[in-house]
Amino acid sequence: MVAAAAAAAGMAAIAAERNNVEAASATRRDDGWLFPPWDPHVADKNKKHYRSYFMDFMTFFHRRQGKEVPAGGYPLTKMFTREELLEISPRDVHDWMAIKAFGKVDYGPGDKSTGARLTTLEYMKKAVSSFMPNKRPYWQDGRGNPTKSDMVNDLLKKVQTKQVRKMGAKSQVKRQLRKTEMEKEIEIMRGRDNWEDRIKFVAMAVWQFNFIARIDDTCHHELFDVKGHKTFTFALQSKVRWSKNVVDERKCPDQIILGANDPLWCLILLLGVYLETYLESHPDPKYLFTEKVNNVDGVDMAPDNLKNKWRSHLKKFVWNTSDFKDVDCGEDEDEGGVS
Repeated sequence: MVAAAAAAAGMAAIAAERNNVEAASATRRDDGWLFPPWDPHVADKNKKHYRSYFMDFMTFFHRRQGKEVPAGGYPLTKMFTREELLEISPRDVHDWMAIKAFGKVDYGPGDKSTGARLTTLEYMKKAVSSFMPNKRPYWQDGRGNPTKSDMVNDLLKKVQTKQVRKMGAKSQVKRQLRKTEMEKEIEIMRGRDNWEDRIKFVAMAVWQFNFIARIDDTCHHELFDVKGHKTFTFALQSKVRWSKNVVDERKCPDQIILGANDPLWCLILLLGVYLETYLESHPDPKYLFTEKVNNVDGVDMAPDNLKNKWRSHLKKFVWNTSDFKDVDCGEDEDEGGVS
């Protein structure tokens, strides 16, 4: 019974996907425009967020027109025709975003924008724009991209002004660690009673600090990325290939790793201690800071798994402790804490 139900569900999913593709093909025009069918197997997080915002907008848009819409809004698999999307006007986009920011359409000079912040509204605008048949041209004479209109841009300027005047939603953007906080982080981790926190995560923290990197960059470093410097024998060198700013091999030169006259910050000393113990247990690892290779659909998830574990350790055992919170780092009242 269970196997039969699973098989039936699988056949239903295949049929639904086929219908989506057929519907998408029906919307194709000579200019190549095609409403993108939803494929959860290849869609990344950004595409999912874009589609979620767009379905939220279309739910608002069609309910305003008096059309029948599912109680929970349109699902991500919903397809729309070119004709439906060409009915969207700047007023529709403006009113949807105004409700998100002000809670109402008819806002005035004294109203506060305590809902969505400017960065969220800009992201929402890009999400809707990405599905428009005429996404490139500005809105003019009743044609073009309705998100690229004076009405929508004026709303964004008003929300920006509200935030400057302390009449907007408080920022949730996280900031980088201050140096005093980094020192306290290392002190707390060194005080724990396990090898991973005392040795491995401390080496990762100082590595990240020296390269001015993200956690993601650090977790993707491979063991043989680190090598001795050809000219300066007292130094090491390594590439940072995973940085989001690196899109060309020529912009990924070796960076020098120097020692420090301080055992707290000396990366060469910390790497020596870490590798001495790490390679003893894992003599042939791929990555510098994780021995496991976890392939899922052709993607090695080991760096992401390490990143998530490190982040959870920082939040639970470091950032949420009273010792860390008591560090005086001159934090601005509008900042959203560390990340």
